[in-house]
Amino acid sequence: MPKFVFLWTDVVVMLLVLALAGYIRHLRGKPNLRANWKRVFQNTPAMCSAVIIAVGLFVTVLDSLHYRPRLTDAGSASQAIAYDTRTVSVFDGLVSRLYEMRESSYSKPLDYESFTKESVTREGEVLRINPRLENAGSQLKDPATEWLPDLAERALAGLAAGAMAAAVLSALLVAGVARAQQRGFGETAGRIWHRETDIPWRAALFTVAMLALNDAKLATRLKAFRDKQAEAVKKAKLPEL
Repeated sequence: MPKFVFLWTDVVVMLLVLALAGYIRHLRGKPNLRANWKRVFQNTPAMCSAVIIAVGLFVTVLDSLHYRPRLTDAGSASQAIAYDTRTVSVFDGLVSRLYEMRESSYSKPLDYESFTKESVTREGEVLRINPRLENAGSQLKDPATEWLPDLAERALAGLAAGAMAAAVLSALLVAGVARAQQRGFGETAGRIWHRETDIPWRAALFTVAMLALNDAKLATRLKAFRDKQAEAVKKAKLPEL
């Protein structure tokens, strides 16, 4: 089991979450306050904003749970358990592959070459080139021709995963509303789709879907941004490093 670490920022976040939970419980006995908040959530922009805030709060909580990973198990009662000197969060653990693949230099967005040039000797001649990155695009044998198809394939895979996540979250939300209103799943889904509910749940579902599918057309957008950035660097006439 890891060794949990409590930072003062973590304590503040947890106190805010507990205060929010306490206020929600307080609303249960206050019909007037519940009616006021219901009017707020009946507003479509407010409902969409609430979904985004909830997602941000969830990520914040995950990033506020810190621990030090255990390195070794105690072989005997006298042997102490060793822990990593680094303190990481639960969110860090979920995206550990991202920061473990950090490069030693900068690059253009989703590029496979370093932004800064280095001197290399080839056949007795010193050349200034943009070296390949250590991790990004390391699977590409011919980056010039394989980069865009690889990016498109990864974008489509992310899009498919996002669609599945959106479908699961939408089904859970519809099931929760159906249970609260004591209706069938199909009937509730129809009412939500035709906007026959007091709360704009359809707008909330669309917001969830957009958050899950935010990498749609990622390859084309990023290629355009990459070309635009390269053109801006050329126009700026920056000195070569």
